[in-house]
Amino acid sequence: MSTRARTRLIQSNRELRALASTVRLALVERLDLDGPASVRELAAGLGRTPSSLYHHVAVLERAGLLVERERRRVARREEAVYALAANRLRLARRGVLPAGRAALAQIGAALLRHTGRAYVRSLEDAATALDGPRREAVLRLLTLRLPVARLREFNGDLDAFIERWSKEPPTAEARGYRLALVLTPAEPRAGARSRQSTRSSRDGRQGRAGRAAGRAPKI
Repeated sequence: MSTRARTRLIQSNRELRALASTVRLALVERLDLDGPASVRELAAGLGRTPSSLYHHVAVLERAGLLVERERRRVARREEAVYALAANRLRLARRGVLPAGRAALAQIGAALLRHTGRAYVRSLEDAATALDGPRREAVLRLLTLRLPVARLREFNGDLDAFIERWSKEPPTAEARGYRLALVLTPAEPRAGARSRQSTRSSRDGRQGRAGRAAGRAPKI
């Protein structure tokens, strides 16, 4: 049996596009939590039919994110058992081409949809703790104003947090949890804001000129 790489850096457009799907993100998540599984087992864990997953498994396998670990016979039929290609899949931070940035945007949207649905389901379960030290569902929006030096410190703390908890060893009695971290600018850069203001001012002048001449403003 081959040994999996510790970390796989996801950088190519093909790899990024493969993850731009809520279904494929759910497959990666299930394999990460539960370990190697067949399509039949994955379907049972996700509440889907096996036939609805074959295409998505094939996309992930072609992208090199899943590997076939073994084949086994179940009820006179042979089935493949799949595993993640590495212990950890990590999105690249550098060297992503413009097309890759578009795929990253799709991954972000899919990840937020996937996590949002899970959050809603957790609230539908009356047993989910929402407060106290054993809370299981948390929703927070934090807005900050940080100079460059503090932003570096913040990102260092964030990396240390992720590194620490990603190394938590799984145990038989442990429950799986999902944490989605999203950091985005809350406003455009100063230069972009200035250009946007100039464009808005120009559009306003054109609109006023158009109305003065009895014409509809340009849109």
